[in-house]
Amino acid sequence: MKLGMRFAAVTLYKNFVSDASVLGGLPFYAVLMAYLGIADSALAFRMLMALGILFSIVYSVKFLYFKRRPDVHKNHFPTLLERLENSSFPSVHAARATLLYMAFFFGKDYIMSAVGLLLLASVAASRVALKRHYLSDVGAGILIGVAIGYWAFIG
Repeated sequence: MKLGMRFAAVTLYKNFVSDASVLGGLPFYAVLMAYLGIADSALAFRMLMALGILFSIVYSVKFLYFKRRPDVHKNHFPTLLERLENSSFPSVHAARATLLYMAFFFGKDYIMSAVGLLLLASVAASRVALKRHYLSDVGAGILIGVAIGYWAFIG
């Protein structure tokens, strides 16, 4: 019985962590952009601009500064694309989740802000729990997301 409960708990934890990580993933943003394109084209345009700037900054940093992911153990990568994919710093998932927070939750009522922060925290924690990033990678991603999000949605 104990083994079954442990297995269930571990499985639920793994599923929760990987599902939370999806909120920072590219497929989620593709669906969001399709929806926004129909519902609010001005917000969709601002989000698209913000994402373009975010990718430019994050991948420029990854190009200039390589930091191996916690779950990667090799040192040589045959292509630039593979090197960029295996660079941990900064976290693009955390940066995108921060943009989501800035666009939809920042400055709203206390409950919406709390929900947004909870979603952002779950994405950030999931990236560390999945051993895809170090805490510093997630922190840097959040800072980049805040700067771009403030520019695109607040300022």
